[in-house]
Amino acid sequence: MIDWAEVTAAEVKEHGTRVGDTLGPLSREIYTGWLYQGYLVVVHETDGDLAAVFKRSKDGWRLIWLDSISQAGLAILTAAGVR
Repeated sequence: MIDWAEVTAAEVKEHGTRVGDTLGPLSREIYTGWLYQGYLVVVHETDGDLAAVFKRSKDGWRLIWLDSISQAGLAILTAAGVR
């Protein structure tokens, strides 16, 4: 099992495949999506941290890890209406 708190954005970028970019929901922050070891990893480009990790399931993508402390994690939680 992968300890996502220990995985760096640099490692994901070196060994993953970039699949797209998007702007953050609350600002003009840029997030990039990477396929890495079978997971979709979202990197917050402004601070260079992992923001979220998704795993494909039979119903689509399932959120399995979220960095709730970082600015990127908080922006995602706020946009999702989590308080």
